[in-house]
Amino acid sequence: MERQQQSGEADEHLRELFRTTYAHFLSQGLSPNDAVARALVAMQQLSTEKADDGAGRGTTDGVSLRDDVAMEDASRLHEPDVNLETETEDVVPAGSPAVLPTSVGELPLSTNSVAVPVPPRSLTHATCKDGEELTAMGLTCSTGTQLEQALTLATDMGDYRVVKRLVYEIFSDPEVLSAAFVEEKAGVEEDEEARAPWWRVDWTQMTRVFALLNVAMTGSDQEAVQNTFRNALEMLVTQPWNVCSTWHTPRALRFFLVLFEHPLMFDPSYLNVVGGLCRLFFYLPEDAKALVRVQWTTFYSADRLHRLLDILQQAITVCLYGSRKMDLVYAACGVLAQLQIVNRERADNGEPFATYDEFYNEAVNSEVDIVDDYSRSVIFWKKRHSAAHAARRLERRELRHRGQQNEEDTETERDREEQEREQEEERQNAEPMPERMLSEMSFCDFPFVLDAASKSKVLQIDSDLEQRARAQDAVYTRSISLTESALSPYLVLKVRRENIVEDAMRQLVRLSSSAETLKKSLKVKFVGEEGIDEGGVQKEFFQILIRQLLDPSYGMFTYDEETRMLWFNSDSLEATMEFELIGTLLGLAIYNAVILDVNFPHIVYKKVMGCTLGLEDLELAMPDLGRGLRQLLNFQGDVEEVFQRSFEFSHEVFGEVKTVELKPGGSLIPVTSDNRDEYVALYVDYVLNRSVCRQYAAFHHGFHQVCNHEVLSMFRWEELQLLICGNSDLDFEALEEATHYEDGFAANSRLIRDFWIVVHALPLEDKKKLLRFATGSDRVPIRGLSTLVFVISRNGPDSDRLPTAHTCYNHLLLPEYSSREKLKDRLLIAISEAEGFGLR
Repeated sequence: MERQQQSGEADEHLRELFRTTYAHFLSQGLSPNDAVARALVAMQQLSTEKADDGAGRGTTDGVSLRDDVAMEDASRLHEPDVNLETETEDVVPAGSPAVLPTSVGELPLSTNSVAVPVPPRSLTHATCKDGEELTAMGLTCSTGTQLEQALTLATDMGDYRVVKRLVYEIFSDPEVLSAAFVEEKAGVEEDEEARAPWWRVDWTQMTRVFALLNVAMTGSDQEAVQNTFRNALEMLVTQPWNVCSTWHTPRALRFFLVLFEHPLMFDPSYLNVVGGLCRLFFYLPEDAKALVRVQWTTFYSADRLHRLLDILQQAITVCLYGSRKMDLVYAACGVLAQLQIVNRERADNGEPFATYDEFYNEAVNSEVDIVDDYSRSVIFWKKRHSAAHAARRLERRELRHRGQQNEEDTETERDREEQEREQEEERQNAEPMPERMLSEMSFCDFPFVLDAASKSKVLQIDSDLEQRARAQDAVYTRSISLTESALSPYLVLKVRRENIVEDAMRQLVRLSSSAETLKKSLKVKFVGEEGIDEGGVQKEFFQILIRQLLDPSYGMFTYDEETRMLWFNSDSLEATMEFELIGTLLGLAIYNAVILDVNFPHIVYKKVMGCTLGLEDLELAMPDLGRGLRQLLNFQGDVEEVFQRSFEFSHEVFGEVKTVELKPGGSLIPVTSDNRDEYVALYVDYVLNRSVCRQYAAFHHGFHQVCNHEVLSMFRWEELQLLICGNSDLDFEALEEATHYEDGFAANSRLIRDFWIVVHALPLEDKKKLLRFATGSDRVPIRGLSTLVFVISRNGPDSDRLPTAHTCYNHLLLPEYSSREKLKDRLLIAISEAEGFGLR
């Protein structure tokens, strides 16, 4: 037993000696592989010497030989202990410092100055040990100043041995680095330090040191210095996540501010360092992240924040186009998420450092498989488990139905109570989503990097899955309910063209009691007309219905002549259900990937997304009214005397003036210079919220009946507007490049060349008519006309027939007209008389 214990202790001594040896060579700028090789050679030499000594003494016992190779032999080799076995085991520090021989060309170091992953002791242990020699060189015993002075001397002398040691000690240890560039100030409380600018980091000294380091990396020993710096940083960022979770104070977090400022963070060769730093940040506790955000928000300039944004975007891009280390990508997205919060807070004060689309990442939107990414999202996990619960409900319902087949009433009050109880049990017993590894996350967790087109793909995937689920439910319930809506896997609407509003409203109101029914795939049938709806018929259905409902003469909306936009009519006499119908139609259009021609101001989309509205929004949506209120706020004279207003809102309704108090007793409260801010805030709130509360609440309910709130929450209001209305850029040059030709036509065919000459010369309104004729909509997909699958086919020889189109497939058919003039004449007639679905 004693021999086994001695053997184990000797083995541990050998392991510690190897770690020490390896770390020394690493700090000298060798690559990790070379450092391992050199360490093994040194260990072999030492073992050979010990074996010879043992043989001279007549000792052959292996245990005795290992005992002779004790930790004091590190003094003949190299420096600190580095854990090479795992990244999660603590390293037991060696008991005594190792003194390096002069032949190695280095000063003595502490044996545990670079423990990985456990942070080593403070650098002051080493500097005090080396005090005499450092003092002889004219250096002090403080970290940041010591490194600065060493760099200055090394630049003059051309000897970077001390610099390499100091660089390695400081930049391989987060604790030492956090203390390296701190302005000295005694007795600083933790709370005071948290509020201090940049946590008392001496940016001036840090900038000088970085500049000197840059000189050293281009000097006579540049490769070794570069390798030492990179090796040190790669050691630093290998801290395990459970260590990161203990960092709660500025003293533990300063190194994040320091490293993100280093110019080499833009160097692609430091990708692992940036990614590792982001990974440490990702695992910080939330209170620590909040501390960092306060520093960014309060003390960072817009340029400095934008620089950090650029570093993170570059790291994500390089990683996706190169190594595809997804844990590093998602970690960088995690830091971006914190920056995005800072940008949003600054935007609330009118000072964002970046626009929302600068957070988009081109590599993510072009290289990532959105379907695969969605499958790892929280949204999909919830949907999958919800579907499982729904299937179990259907099974139980079927069992109940079979037991009730001999009863006349199968939908008893007891059944309904039981279903409600089942749903409540499912909510209470819902399984929490299992913990995901960093590499298993999804960009749906970081939607700000996805552009509107990628988010629309996510929405479409989610909609397709929902529609399939509803179709399966319909098949499953055939034996339970024999109603038409239950049997059909589609949401089928049969409408008369001349009575489309009433027909659509009647059916949607009947079906709206079941949100699941509205989430079926939509099929529209115009009564008395031929045509199978493969997408084109529903496009026309939406166009006609929306055009009628939004017509100001219908009374539901008012029209602003200056902006040409529509807003809810606060005095509308129309029933609430008609506003709900508008919301449902918008939801159905999104759900079925139909782009609509609706002229709503931006405030509608902001309200849908739950954004707060202010005077700036009123100025954009209703410029005339907004200008008046802005003039009131900016007026320098006597507001009460000149404007003569009280806390009331007055407007004309059917020839009569209607007045509403903005606050209790408002008619008796004059607007003055002191209370005009309150008056404007109440006025804006009344116009945009209170006055249209009934109308908008119905619209909002109808919209969210259809749309998945979780997916929709990924969108900004600008992206939602783009999703509903499409892109405004009618780039027909891009459409020409994307067009395919069939049935004898080619890009260089005479008729095709004539066709594009005619089209490019058309005015904008006729171009919109052509799009509507050929595709069923004059709206442009989010990514533009270059992404539209557009096909032109030959439809026989020259004739007087008009062009025809299959709008479901964006397919235009042209006879081979004999001249360009005839082609133009026939085309203009066709696109001007296009409405109506017969066989064309």
